[in-house]
Amino acid sequence: MLNKLDVKLLSDKPFINNEGREFESFKERYFRLKVRALFETKQYKACVECANQALATPLKWHYNALQWIKYYRGCALLELKEYDEANREFISLHNRIKGVNFYEVLYKTNATVGKVKEANAYLLYEFFENGYALEQLPLYQRLNKAVENSGNELLIKVVHSFIKALCNENQKDCDFVIDEKYQDKDSSTLYDEMYDLIMSHLDSLVTRKSGKVVYYNEQNQFGNISVYDHDPIFFRQADFAYDEEVERNIRVNYTVLPTYDSKKQRLTEKAILVTIDDSDYDFINR
Repeated sequence: MLNKLDVKLLSDKPFINNEGREFESFKERYFRLKVRALFETKQYKACVECANQALATPLKWHYNALQWIKYYRGCALLELKEYDEANREFISLHNRIKGVNFYEVLYKTNATVGKVKEANAYLLYEFFENGYALEQLPLYQRLNKAVENSGNELLIKVVHSFIKALCNENQKDCDFVIDEKYQDKDSSTLYDEMYDLIMSHLDSLVTRKSGKVVYYNEQNQFGNISVYDHDPIFFRQADFAYDEEVERNIRVNYTVLPTYDSKKQRLTEKAILVTIDDSDYDFINR
């Protein structure tokens, strides 16, 4: 049906309802529906070409239409094994489409091409942000896969035990076994122990870097970390693993997460899973 339409003849004027609210034009809707249809019928190359045509068309885009076109373009690029470009598209869309878990999308995209620690950065940040809840079981299962791949036996035991306890308490099937060390603990307590162990063994899951806090805005709770031979990297106080008090000149360890600056329309980075580096701390004189 879409192929029978001549896109050049479709109106590019936004639809306005009786309440005066603007919605996508017929031309926007054509591109949105066609890009999705091409993807769902597995015409991936045509999907990307149609999306590119849409993005090159001068329109007053309405938010959701444009984001969905970019999303299906990214999904088609993934199927075409254009992983780097797909990854950039998904990063730019992060948190811009309701109902799409871009942490999971970016985790899978990076894991597919063997970028394990980059994939784990998205996984652990999702874990860090979402906390303890039965609804997060699929996340915990992805976390389990990551720790199993790391080979860290301490992490494997605590994650297996936590998932098994959570499933037992909610009458869900699970093939894992609770380690003897954790037999008398409920899933809530095990979650806290799992969190602490993961945060103390981040090196086995993600790449860690070190730097010094050179700027901190206490009112807005964000700042910059100095990085050798690189521009300072942005951080939020909320991304400290234990919600530590932040001061200028403290040394910290962190993981880099690619993000998208919507104001500057470019990819950028921020520091996540930030921990205070006390390796040089003077325990005797302080």
